Amino acid sequence: MKLKKSNINWFSMLWLTVLLITTVAVSTTARQMLSHAAGQSFLFLWLIKNAAALSVLILPMMLGAFDIKIPHRQTAVILLTGTGLILYGVANHLPQPAVLESVPSAERYVVQNIFVTWLAYLALLLFSPWLKKRLHQFTIKQRRRTLLILTLVIWLLNLNHAVGVLGLAGGSSFLWFGYLFAMGDWLGSDQALLQQLKTGWLMIVDLLVFLAMCLAAWFNINQLTYNPHDGLLLTTHYQVAINAFQNTYLAMAILVIITLVKLLSSRSLSSFYAILGGLMLNLLAIPKLFVPFLKYQPRWHLLIAIAAGWAVSWGLAVLISQWTTRLDWQLKLDLGAGWDVLKKTFAKCWPFLLTAAVIWGMTIWSFGYLWNWQLNMLQWIITDHNAIVWANVMIMMALAGILIALTNRWWLSSALTIIIYGGWLVASLLKIQARAEPILPTDLATLTAPKEMLGMVEPTILLAVGVVVIVLLGFAVAIEIRHGRKYRLKIQWRYLIGAAAILYLSGFAFINHTNSPTYRWAEKVDDTPYFYAQLRGAKVNGTLLQFANNVDVRVMDKPKGYSKARMEKIGQKYRQQAKIINRQRTHATVGNQRLVFILSESFADPRRVPDLKVSGNPLPYLDQLKHRTTSGLMISTGYGGGTANMEYQALTGLSIVNFSPTMPTPYSQLVPYQKRAVAINQLFSYSDGIHPFTANLYSRVKVYRKFGFNRFYHLDGGSRLSYTHKIDNSSRIDDWSAYQQVLLNLRNHHGNQFIQLATMQNHMPYDNFYHHNNYKVSGTAYRTSQAQQQIETYTQGIHYTDGALKKFISRLDQSSQPTTVVWYGDHLPGIYNGVSMAKHGLVMHETDYFIYSNPAAQKINHSRVDKTKIVSPNEFIPMAMAQMDLKVSPYYALLTQVHEKLPAITLDTNVHSHSNRPHSTAVEYVDQDGLQTTLSLKQMRLFDDYRMVQYDLTAGHHYLLHNWFMLKVPH
Repeated sequence: MKLKKSNINWFSMLWLTVLLITTVAVSTTARQMLSHAAGQSFLFLWLIKNAAALSVLILPMMLGAFDIKIPHRQTAVILLTGTGLILYGVANHLPQPAVLESVPSAERYVVQNIFVTWLAYLALLLFSPWLKKRLHQFTIKQRRRTLLILTLVIWLLNLNHAVGVLGLAGGSSFLWFGYLFAMGDWLGSDQALLQQLKTGWLMIVDLLVFLAMCLAAWFNINQLTYNPHDGLLLTTHYQVAINAFQNTYLAMAILVIITLVKLLSSRSLSSFYAILGGLMLNLLAIPKLFVPFLKYQPRWHLLIAIAAGWAVSWGLAVLISQWTTRLDWQLKLDLGAGWDVLKKTFAKCWPFLLTAAVIWGMTIWSFGYLWNWQLNMLQWIITDHNAIVWANVMIMMALAGILIALTNRWWLSSALTIIIYGGWLVASLLKIQARAEPILPTDLATLTAPKEMLGMVEPTILLAVGVVVIVLLGFAVAIEIRHGRKYRLKIQWRYLIGAAAILYLSGFAFINHTNSPTYRWAEKVDDTPYFYAQLRGAKVNGTLLQFANNVDVRVMDKPKGYSKARMEKIGQKYRQQAKIINRQRTHATVGNQRLVFILSESFADPRRVPDLKVSGNPLPYLDQLKHRTTSGLMISTGYGGGTANMEYQALTGLSIVNFSPTMPTPYSQLVPYQKRAVAINQLFSYSDGIHPFTANLYSRVKVYRKFGFNRFYHLDGGSRLSYTHKIDNSSRIDDWSAYQQVLLNLRNHHGNQFIQLATMQNHMPYDNFYHHNNYKVSGTAYRTSQAQQQIETYTQGIHYTDGALKKFISRLDQSSQPTTVVWYGDHLPGIYNGVSMAKHGLVMHETDYFIYSNPAAQKINHSRVDKTKIVSPNEFIPMAMAQMDLKVSPYYALLTQVHEKLPAITLDTNVHSHSNRPHSTAVEYVDQDGLQTTLSLKQMRLFDDYRMVQYDLTAGHHYLLHNWFMLKVPH
């Protein structure tokens, strides 16, 4: 079957027109399309992604496969740079609405870098005659062999698109486009190959590969929605088709070129194809260019603008021409000899590859099990998280390497590795079923009691595991006896493999050291430890890598001079200090007083945010209340996250800045494993924890139990919440319900009491769920209209908090029970995307706080609180005790000294959050004027005492972890 040039031209015009129509459709329906990716919207997005992706691959191949006669090559220069790059440059400087905010930038739907694509196509277009001249210095056979080897290498690289060697895996380097050109040149010249291919069968293969490519595109276009924080935040992923599935696109592009070469009678085509290619590449800029105009009505303005741009492109192509200077260079490449080496290597290493494939399959199975076989999540793991999959595989392959180095028996080593991994996965899944937590390094202590541990497993599971082990070992031994000698290694290779494997595995001992190669590697493969939610970490990272994430965890580095004698000296020092403080205090015990700690989720006055103007005052009552109570600003160690860290510091008086950077979340990494954990509620005879949300995050159930709380009210069992009202369409229990729960618990208990409340009303997301929003914002603190809407919704939410707070304080004022409230915001919400953290980092970590005592408490307490303008969360305990006129133990005397004599202490405020990844060791000190300062020599000694005591209570020998130091008031 032969097609005339005219038919091909008409076909190309049709292709071009379809691209234009679908581009317009995508641009005009972007919001709905990106929100649901279904129905017509799905088809539109599918069409433009696949057509544009294929164009990017096919066009360079066509330049190589066909001789395109361009009498005036400068036409293409003007067409590409004068139209495409100008359009793209303009698009980059236009304000982008929120239509595409939740997805990668528009150009990433087809290629990683449009500029490189344009430039590479332009270079190939200009220099194709000279490139072909150099390529044709080699025989067809040499080119065939070289390109087949190179294609295999690229195929392997693309299995893990995070590799990015020479830009080949990303498809965004000049080398990549040079490869495509050479591939097209070979396919257009290899008549021996073309004669062997039958057109009918070629069409069938084209169809099958096309279907595979469609499936690949669907995998990556599918909307993946899951709750990475167990309901806290809905996360939506849209994947990038060409990057993850370039193998299928490449196969399709090669088949298209072969088909065109078979169908066309001549390899000489007109310059129409070069112009066509330029216009296709220009289309890549259209979605990003015209999305800003979506807010304008009527939409036909957009159609006119696109049509005008189209006409200008054609006009430039016809009117401007100029001859370019010819260049020449040498190109010599012959990898033909590598083919035999490749075959021999495969023959030697195929058992290794087989083992890797089995372990890969077991890893994928474990991910499927953890995600309850949700197809969209499993495809997300395979396509977008395949680097994580291979990280788990490599851990087990390193173990196999150690075994082969020791035994020099590959089949036996392989079987043992598979058995060990299978046992690990079974044990991990059993623990997850029982305790909703994967295996952690702390669980290795159970190996000392194997009988007890095996007794918890059902006999049928043990029997099945035993049968599998016997079968695998028997199979391995049989193969080893018959074929094992083929795969013996020389002693030097055994040393090398063993050393490399040990070096690789030992690197995980430094995975949380921020300057280590392992840490940088973990960041590159997108390893997210999720220390605050270990099960979540296992589901995203795999059980092995999540285990490794927890290997490199140190509570604190041992302070210089730490010893029993030094700690006893410090204990006596603050025992004497307690006596001095207590001379000014009235109450030796809490008596009948109540203390309530309220962590107000994400609360911080938006009027303090730089470059943000808020219409009206959303916090009239809080402003008035702060003027008549102990109040000021708290310096948070997080931005947009890190709630549990502020809660930990407030309840214990210990500062997170003293902990090792490898332990960013003490709630889940430290407290559950302590023999005794310190907390303010231990001064009271009865204590309640309240959190109107799930209790799975941050191991709160374990933490509150370790702290000694009597009851914990939450939504996952435990004690039942009595108030669960939500405002309008919000998915969060409102603050007034949370405050009512506090009031109910205060009424239901007689005697002293401590209550810890962590609210949820103002937690992200802020999806415009209030029926009435009375506040508008303006300024440069946000970049998009979506961020503006989020800030306005958040502002309305804190106004509701202000009203709830007014009712709450009013009820407390009427109570005869002496009650003190420590109320604070834990961090700012992460919605101010227009504020520079480097410039305004300190302000962006300031939240509001106050300490209030109702009239009944004011009657019996006469002490005052010093230093109130700027504090850190670890200061709330001594401040509350001062307001309650309570005498202190040596420990609380130390905290009182820290509060009164040291500035506020925090982590580096130039970063967004320290809530999950290992944080930096940079410590900042903030004085009462809100300025960074340094410590005097006397202050440094006090801070050293504080750090020494914190080490002793958490990571040391617990010399001071006794009642005489922690709780008892000295006489």
